[in-house]
Amino acid sequence: MPAGPWAQDGARVRFGWGPTELAVLLDGIDGPSVVVVVDVLSFSTAVVAAVDAGVAVQPVPYRPQEPLEVPSGTVLAGPRGDGRVSLSPASMTALPAGTRVVLPSPNGATICAAAADRGATVLVGSLRNAAAVAADVRHRLESDPSCTVVVIAAGERWPDGSLRPALEDLAGVALVLTALPSDLMSPEARVAASTRIDVVDLEGCASARELVLAGHRHDVAVALERDASRSVPTLLDGWFSQE
Repeated sequence: MPAGPWAQDGARVRFGWGPTELAVLLDGIDGPSVVVVVDVLSFSTAVVAAVDAGVAVQPVPYRPQEPLEVPSGTVLAGPRGDGRVSLSPASMTALPAGTRVVLPSPNGATICAAAADRGATVLVGSLRNAAAVAADVRHRLESDPSCTVVVIAAGERWPDGSLRPALEDLAGVALVLTALPSDLMSPEARVAASTRIDVVDLEGCASARELVLAGHRHDVAVALERDASRSVPTLLDGWFSQE
């Protein structure tokens, strides 16, 4: 899809949903770009927890029909609840520092990989590290007037594969954007920045209820802890680690 009027052209801070809008927004950028991927339940939270624990994470697109070969000495994350490393933040913090985890996911990891393929600097944002990410992004904007920032809410997927906007991701995006200069923002980014969502609402949102019903209430509690981390996971040579 050509960028056209959907590219939020002229704004140095842009906002969109999911991988399709990411591609459109990046198509409209000349010069260096920074992409902040927000997937609160649970890719972003798992990556932040891993980096806090000294664990490196490689995001890879989720393609269940294709066998995934992982480098020697790394751990392949799997489904929650079978005792393996997974999108559960607790499974990341249980690993020894220095562990390298390959993490497939249909939303956050897939978007991160797509952004990296386009040459963007990729950061991960969540409720747990929103203030730290915002400070990092603000510094990048001030240091390089040619830099454009794209903040992407990953969202979830309906059974037919279409995008389901997710309240928790909008909340994480708002916390990042509200700390950035509004005069640099597109209208879409300014509206997202104005969003105010209470944690009580997030505890009862669809994604949280889905995880609770599956027995992962603790994962929700960890994900909703605001600014509990100062880590800014940054994709370097294919791996998220603390820059």
